Amino acid sequence: MPVNGYSGIGIVDEVAFSINGSIVTKKQLEENIRIFKEFNLNKKTPSLSYKDIEKIVFNKIVQEYLLQQEAKKQNITVSSQEVQVSLESLSRGIPFDTFIHNLREKGIDIEELREKIKRELLAEKMMKWKAEKLQDEIKIEDTRVREFFNSLKEYIEGKGGEENKSVVQFYTIYQQQLNEEEKVWLAQIIVDSRKKAEEIIHKITKGQSFSNLATLFSLGPNAKKGGDLGWVNLPQIQPSLRVIITKLKEGEVTPPIKIDDTYYRILKLKARKQLIYQKWESKVRGYLFHREIVKRLDEWLKELKEESFIQIIDKDLEKEWKN
Repeated sequence: MPVNGYSGIGIVDEVAFSINGSIVTKKQLEENIRIFKEFNLNKKTPSLSYKDIEKIVFNKIVQEYLLQQEAKKQNITVSSQEVQVSLESLSRGIPFDTFIHNLREKGIDIEELREKIKRELLAEKMMKWKAEKLQDEIKIEDTRVREFFNSLKEYIEGKGGEENKSVVQFYTIYQQQLNEEEKVWLAQIIVDSRKKAEEIIHKITKGQSFSNLATLFSLGPNAKKGGDLGWVNLPQIQPSLRVIITKLKEGEVTPPIKIDDTYYRILKLKARKQLIYQKWESKVRGYLFHREIVKRLDEWLKELKEESFIQIIDKDLEKEWKN
């Protein structure tokens, strides 16, 4: 937990803050801000004020130091070779000497950059170590997997679920595969009045061919093909229409569906491909397992921070912390 104020004399101007006794000077903070600007900001990043960046860097340093301290307890280390390899990977094809020269020209302290990389590598190793320890504690129940799968199907079918961020995220990750497996084969008849649509539906119920009726009466572009639209990815259909279509059995037709003030459509579900639980069970379980790991890691980091002894010496930084 952070403790404000500091009784030391002579180093107040030098020290920005400390984490469990580990000192971070103002110079180190400024160096880390320069490093952040060089390697973490890009054109796609919204413009951030100096104070915004300072707050981000402060929190990053605190987390890195806490994980570094935990790594020491577990005898987890990073070699100078690992740091060098990671540093060289930042050059992105530029000759390494030129890369280092360019960084120095921008005022970046290379030794501080090495220390930053070392902390990041230690943090990564520590997080991996903790994640491996957590794996034995986590069990994803079958009912949870089934419930998630059902929510996913409802989302794909346009029956809601937009508020379920995990379902939306899972769909985004596997969108291409899901689209290929949730398909409907449709045929369509478009007419210019509800009365005509109802008359055609009556003819269909009496046994007349949907395809022939589409050829004779449909105003749609596929009329000559019997109104056949072929296979359509279910998520590509607007949600309100998806709900209607997914209620149909193969071979059934919809009631007249209003397109606008003039036109109506009738859809026939010729065939459907659906997600199979057994095929997606392992992917869903793996996704839920990963989310649980991330959640518990976040909780662990929060506990480390709450149990830590953080002294903020710099008055401006102290105000930012309070805010």
